[in-house]
Amino acid sequence: MKQENQIEFFRKALKLYASLQISLELCTDIKNSPFVKNSLKAKINNLEKQLELDIRPYVNKLYDKDEEAFQVIQNSIEMIRDNSLEEIVDWAIEMSNLAETN
Repeated sequence: MKQENQIEFFRKALKLYASLQISLELCTDIKNSPFVKNSLKAKINNLEKQLELDIRPYVNKLYDKDEEAFQVIQNSIEMIRDNSLEEIVDWAIEMSNLAETN
């Protein structure tokens, strides 16, 4: 694989990891809600377990290769997880405006 393709693959893998991690965190929140049926809770549990098994080796490689990049990604995941939807939208607008001025 060409180096350009490897870099693009790595970027996509990082985005996938971040998306999956956020999804796992939100699934945990949802499955603990009294509004969710037990059958859905079981499906969420199975999905969480499978995704953790599938992505864990890649996460470990990223952490071993570049701990600082891993921490930046982890902090971003926590920011999304811990903020309201409105705060996330405001943050995205700020980032977009910043990108336009640069």
